[in-house]
Amino acid sequence: MSVRYRCPYGVFIYKTVAVLTEMIKLINIINMTNITIPATEAKTKFAELIDAARNEPVTVTRNSKPVAVVISPEDYERLSAVDDAYWGNKATQAKKAGFLGKKKTSDFISNTLNSKN
Repeated sequence: MSVRYRCPYGVFIYKTVAVLTEMIKLINIINMTNITIPATEAKTKFAELIDAARNEPVTVTRNSKPVAVVISPEDYERLSAVDDAYWGNKATQAKKAGFLGKKKTSDFISNTLNSKN
């Protein structure tokens, strides 16, 4: 379900709400992983791991700590689409804010690279 808001940035807000909604769904899918498997078992039962990942995300652990999540191609495509939309919206915002120009950009990069951390 999408929600439309009336405001000067209507299209952007509409897209942002849709993107955030999809991100929340994906985060919930990953956080609700019921299948957890140690890395050593994942290695020996890789075919079964792939089969299980078709239905729900599978968390792979090493020393009882999550190190990877295996997801279906469909979930990966949705996640990629959400990521692309997020960064596309960020680029649109940056473009509307304006560009620095060659000189200011060059100075910024030089200062950043030469600064002491």
